[in-house]
Amino acid sequence: KNLTVPEYKAMKERLKELNAEKEEIEQVLNTAKLPDVKIEPFMERKGLSLAKKPSETKITVNKDDLEQLQTLARANLEKNEEFERMRAERNEMKYDNRELRLEVRKLEKENSKFKRQFKALSKNLEKISDYLKDKFDMSLKNVTDAVGLTSPDDDKSADRTGPQR
Repeated sequence: KNLTVPEYKAMKERLKELNAEKEEIEQVLNTAKLPDVKIEPFMERKGLSLAKKPSETKITVNKDDLEQLQTLARANLEKNEEFERMRAERNEMKYDNRELRLEVRKLEKENSKFKRQFKALSKNLEKISDYLKDKFDMSLKNVTDAVGLTSPDDDKSADRTGPQR
């Protein structure tokens, strides 16, 4: 609630009066202290007790709850161990996958090199075949047969036992 100026001033005056009374009472108590008189705190006089401030390192638990908490803690530890094991397996798989990718790249480079060589050899064979045809009127197959070489295609066709038409 917002206070008006007169209300605020009245409240401030009342607070000053209360502080002055408190100081007077404390002075009287300090001078009139008797060692035999036990002064009870206000809460105990009224029959109430303050709960102790809970410890930050200790907690109070019922036995039933304790057993349940222990089983949950064991299950949690087992799950954590399984999680760590799975994480280690995943990291190992990642490492293996990385190695396999590097090997695939290496094989792809080698494959492209062989493709270039094959293309160059095919062009050379085509040039030789054209040269033999132009100059000697012979095919490359006739030359390989005369020398005693067979082409891989001829070997495959000899091995096949398919239907003859």
